[in-house]
Amino acid sequence: MEMDRAACAGRKEQDGVSSFKYGIFNLVYIPIVVIFREMLFAKAVSTPILVGVMIAGQIGILIYDKAYDYVQVRLWGKMRGRVMS
Repeated sequence: MEMDRAACAGRKEQDGVSSFKYGIFNLVYIPIVVIFREMLFAKAVSTPILVGVMIAGQIGILIYDKAYDYVQVRLWGKMRGRVMS
């Protein structure tokens, strides 16, 4: 029973960290895409394309974050001994 509570508390903490990371990303990413759209794209971009770019950024950060967590938790733990010694 204690193990379940600890796992649940750890999961809630991890969700809070993920929400914070995505919040900071969106705080930076969305204004950059909207304000600097002329600098980011060679031609004029319609609003649906701009929304697609924002959605692609959300998907990209989600994939990057999951891959980073996987490497840090699973692979780095195995490689650390070989690399650091």
